[in-house]
Amino acid sequence: MEKRFRTSLLLLLLVSVFSCGFSQGVLQIGTEPAEPDPTMIQFEHEVYDLGTLTAGEVAEGRFKFTNIGDADLIIDNVKPSCTCTTLEFPKEAIKPGESGEIYAEIDTEDKEGDQVKYFAVLFNGNPPVERVKMTFKVLPPADASPQGQEDGTGVK
Repeated sequence: MEKRFRTSLLLLLLVSVFSCGFSQGVLQIGTEPAEPDPTMIQFEHEVYDLGTLTAGEVAEGRFKFTNIGDADLIIDNVKPSCTCTTLEFPKEAIKPGESGEIYAEIDTEDKEGDQVKYFAVLFNGNPPVERVKMTFKVLPPADASPQGQEDGTGVK
């Protein structure tokens, strides 16, 4: 019985030592650190202010970027944060050191007040996504009466 206990204890100790070694990477053989991805994108600004608009106007923005990496930049897709935004982006590869532009239109029909929208650029880099922030303010249309009763008191 005591021999069986010692054997079990020794086996448990060995399993613990080897599992800790593997989880810490101590016993890994032939692995090299991952190479940094040579594809990098850089936009001119971190936040783009599109100004003040009246509800119903279309907010437009042109977002210039540069490939600051060592390999061709290929944009796979550009996804807006809402369906009110349409985007156009270059489909051809952008060579290292060259620039490109993403064009956005935002429908402000049902918007009012300070707005923040984003779009995500999916490309062949690591990390493979770059997020761009757009801000703007939407004023109510000139013919809109204040919410509430027609007399403008704002009381419902």
